[in-house]
Amino acid sequence: MKNKRNLLIGILLGVILGWIVGAFGFPMRGMEGSFGLGFIALGIFSLGLGLLYVWRQDLFFSPPDAAQHNSTRSHFLRLPRMLVVLILMGSLVGGIFLIRQEALFTQQKKLQKAHMQQQATLLEAARKSNQGVLVNNLLNKLDDELADQSARIPSKEAIARTVALGNSFEPYLYWNGDSLSAHKISPERGQLLLALTLMNIDSTSFDTIKARTTFSGAVLRGADMTAANLNLVDLRAADMKEIILVGAQLNQADLRKSNLWGSTLTDASFMMTDMKRAELSWADLSGAKMNGSDLNGITLTNAHVREADLSGTLIQWADLKGTVFSGTNISDSDLLGTDMSQADLRQVNFSNSNLTRVVLADADLRGANLTNAAVQHAQWLDRLTEWQVRGAAEIQQRYILVKDSLRPRQYHDARYRLIQNEKVISTQTTGG
Repeated sequence: MKNKRNLLIGILLGVILGWIVGAFGFPMRGMEGSFGLGFIALGIFSLGLGLLYVWRQDLFFSPPDAAQHNSTRSHFLRLPRMLVVLILMGSLVGGIFLIRQEALFTQQKKLQKAHMQQQATLLEAARKSNQGVLVNNLLNKLDDELADQSARIPSKEAIARTVALGNSFEPYLYWNGDSLSAHKISPERGQLLLALTLMNIDSTSFDTIKARTTFSGAVLRGADMTAANLNLVDLRAADMKEIILVGAQLNQADLRKSNLWGSTLTDASFMMTDMKRAELSWADLSGAKMNGSDLNGITLTNAHVREADLSGTLIQWADLKGTVFSGTNISDSDLLGTDMSQADLRQVNFSNSNLTRVVLADADLRGANLTNAAVQHAQWLDRLTEWQVRGAAEIQQRYILVKDSLRPRQYHDARYRLIQNEKVISTQTTGG
């Protein structure tokens, strides 16, 4: 009976302690260093000591003799037992309260630090926003220098000042309205580049400025730069959303991670341009020339790329869902892992291209040229039906798969190539 009573007391003690811990929200994550470890050790020791006392009272008190047992039991045993339990519970509650206060203090310090950082960022943004005055002063001096000459050739000193000022405008978190920009940008670099393209500077001098100046992070959102010469320009991570670059030249430019969402790029030239991981969703690239460019990881969803030239490009693991490519030349290109689901690929030239792991679900391939295109498995033609590709029957009739005999393979994962079915071609020719 005594053992059951002691067991019940132990269970009740554990429940009470657990309730206290839960009520105070035991801050396990708030405990740091030796303090937290020491508290845990103290708690374990105290709990063990209390349970040991409940089960083995004889280790703490000398057992009374039989004559005094009944008379002193209520005055000697019950009072110390309750006192020890209260002391243990009080110590535990006090320790939890101290740790809770420490956690709140740590959280308050973090909030203060974040607030100070935000204030510093705001001050830096305010300071750099005044750099626009420097841009205006430089452009006024440059315009005065070019006003009296028809060749529009700036001096070496003017070029050096322009390069130095452009490179000094480092991107920063820009305060716009009541919020900071998500990425570091430089409105001043955008202002400088836009002004330079409008000043009709000698092309050789302008090429020198572009080659020696970085315009990364420039803000050119919504700007009209039709027919601008931006060859060799560094526009990494630039904000060019909804920009107009009709007929512009951006050959060998650096547009990595730039934002060209919704831009108008018809008939523009991007030959040998680095556009890795750029954002071009909803853009219009109809008639654009992108020969030999690096488009790996690009996002080009729901865009228009009609009658464009993407021959010899790298377009690995890109997102081209829902884009219209009708009549575009994508021959000799590597499209490994690219998603072209729901894309309009009618009359597209894929000859000699790598279609390994390309997603073609619900795409339209009617009239596409797949001669010598590389694929990864022997069932590729049959899977066109499974992928619900429009024009699948036409392709399955027109082409057959053969093992890739090139050593080493032109594309590592491609094991088969599509060649035209000569029997079908001869039949069609005879019938015609």
